[in-house]
Amino acid sequence: MEERHGIFVSEQPAEVITPVPLNITLPVVFGTAPINLTTLEDAPVNKPILCKSRDDVVAAFGYSDDWESFTLSEFTHYFLRLRSYRQLCS
Repeated sequence: MEERHGIFVSEQPAEVITPVPLNITLPVVFGTAPINLTTLEDAPVNKPILCKSRDDVVAAFGYSDDWESFTLSEFTHYFLRLRSYRQLCS
């Protein structure tokens, strides 16, 4: 009886899928927030919160212009306020 030794390869034709370019940004942000300004019953300390607008962020985490102390407020200002304004102007 004959035995095959070694490595044997068989090739199969593959479909090439064209990648679709996406114009989507999903930021995940960690930082400090003025949670004493939240309008929620329970402050979201160490809990992930999905915010879809600036109003959602301000309601959940509060907002302060003291960006050195509250890093999430700086992100909120740039990404959810200035970016939306630029999109409206273009």
